[in-house]
Amino acid sequence: MQNKDLYIAIDANAIVHRAYHAYPSSLATNDGRQVNAVYGFTVMLLELLRKYNPKYLIATFDTAKPTFRHTKFPDYKATRKPIDNELLEQFPYVREVLDAFNIPSLSVEGYEADDILGTLAEFVENG
Repeated sequence: MQNKDLYIAIDANAIVHRAYHAYPSSLATNDGRQVNAVYGFTVMLLELLRKYNPKYLIATFDTAKPTFRHTKFPDYKATRKPIDNELLEQFPYVREVLDAFNIPSLSVEGYEADDILGTLAEFVENG
């Protein structure tokens, strides 16, 4: 039964990163394309849907462009290693998974996924 009052917003970037590091890189398509992050994300998404059955679910993503924090604080995430190409290549497929489930996704230039989550939570809480 659908939980008609439940709103869930997820930081898809965080879940994809977690899945990428949690599942072996040997998870690949027949042509050798690595899909461990896509698989792990899908497993976690299915569990969330099974456990909570929310009425509303939205996934938020970071963008490749700098955020307002990078402008205000030049050292923001300056020591962070670049994202592996094998991980980056999986993001379009994660979006396809969301599309297949009719789950909207949102990214806003200049903001991180968790900034969007905060805004959505404030909107749901206060209208």
